[in-house]
Amino acid sequence: MADIEKEFRHYLEGDVEPRAALEWSRETSAAMVDLKFCDLLGTWQHVTLPVGALDESAFDEGLGFDGSSIRGWQGIEESDMLLMPDASSAILDPFTEVPTLSLLCEIAEPVTLEPYAKDPRRVAKRAEDYLRASGIADTCFIGPECEFFVFDEVSYTSGPNEARYKVDSAEGHWNSGAPGLGYTIREKQGYFPPAPHDTLSDLRTRMVLTLERIGIPCEFHHHEVGSAGQCEIDLRFQSLTRMADQVLLYKYVVKNTALAAGKSATFMPKPIFGDNGSGMHCHQSLWKEGTPLFADKSGPAGLSQLARSYVAGLLDHAPALLALCAPTSAGLRGAGQSRVLVAQPQCVHPHPDVQRVAEGEADRVPLPRPDGESVSRVRGDADGRPRRHRARARSRRAVRLRPLRGRSRRHAGARLANRVARRARGGPRVPHEGRRVQQGPDQHLDRLEARARGRCSAAAAASAGVRPLLRLLSRTR
Repeated sequence: MADIEKEFRHYLEGDVEPRAALEWSRETSAAMVDLKFCDLLGTWQHVTLPVGALDESAFDEGLGFDGSSIRGWQGIEESDMLLMPDASSAILDPFTEVPTLSLLCEIAEPVTLEPYAKDPRRVAKRAEDYLRASGIADTCFIGPECEFFVFDEVSYTSGPNEARYKVDSAEGHWNSGAPGLGYTIREKQGYFPPAPHDTLSDLRTRMVLTLERIGIPCEFHHHEVGSAGQCEIDLRFQSLTRMADQVLLYKYVVKNTALAAGKSATFMPKPIFGDNGSGMHCHQSLWKEGTPLFADKSGPAGLSQLARSYVAGLLDHAPALLALCAPTSAGLRGAGQSRVLVAQPQCVHPHPDVQRVAEGEADRVPLPRPDGESVSRVRGDADGRPRRHRARARSRRAVRLRPLRGRSRRHAGARLANRVARRARGGPRVPHEGRRVQQGPDQHLDRLEARARGRCSAAAAASAGVRPLLRLLSRTR
């Protein structure tokens, strides 16, 4: 069976006809077909059917499902949607008891068969089409470095009388006082330790071998900085849509391999207080007709003009990008940082920070974050190899896409300008809704009065008859 899987890996090279995928499923004795798709928030969903119920027409006509039950998609009055299987994504699911053909799907409208606008895979394909239409490049290669934690124990509860969570790992530094052999990892010292401190090397190897077996090429795997089982497995760079598919497969393999070993893997941003969280460097480069476009020996530090412009665009749009790529960054201050890195040359217009980095004059350049903190950074590191010239963007909390909130949309520069103008007018400082600036018995009244001054439309001004009651309630509670 391993030989058959190897023979079918040509799906990585191009399209596969539906008939070829179905014939391959019969050769591998697959009894079931699992259809997977990505929802708006970046989570995989799936539905399974017998292999005999899937014929070639399903690849063109689609298979119906209820789109209203998927978060952020359709209303109940227009719930019918279509799953459109992609034959080129066919693999054998490595974790099912019965041999199962796994197919990734795109989403289509049921009447017109038009691509569904909220399907993340369709969005990635539209981005690739736009890049090709621009004439600048024909391929954007993406190489993410996904980090995750592997825990020995996870428990949590939230009830009317109790709220708690607990995660534990034998590697955790807090277990140094428990009976054991003493090979715990001190906080922030988990980077590259060998066995016996790194207890997860064999588990990561099983993950890598599984990924390779289903056609996902890997590079390094190693222990990360976090004490309690933080790990990283690097994937070989691929084009945008293909890498998006492989990252979802990667998370699927990591979590199920950990489960089979009696452990729990998580990609959550910050599971351990006071220790490193999990981020995701994302290496990026533009190519055209097989030629890397980010390398230019005559440019600063070997960077082409296109490469400098590319990173300048990342710098310029950093607040908006963080709202999509790392929406929790604005709410978790001090827990980590977000950065844009110029790793092995790349960038594009004369952005002064990019120019200083390219010339080796600036190691780190602060960038604004949506909440005003300067936490994004740029770093230059050229090694002279054209194929290695790429931009690297990092979000410390690379959680899933979610609907934007007003706070994420507020640009730091606009907030600063408003603050300066308010001080120039001599007016009082007005807090955002819910922020406790006033303390003491009149704090609730003060908050209402702050709202009444026009900074929040969620509450009306308190009348003169209500204010004494508010004072009484706040003083006697």
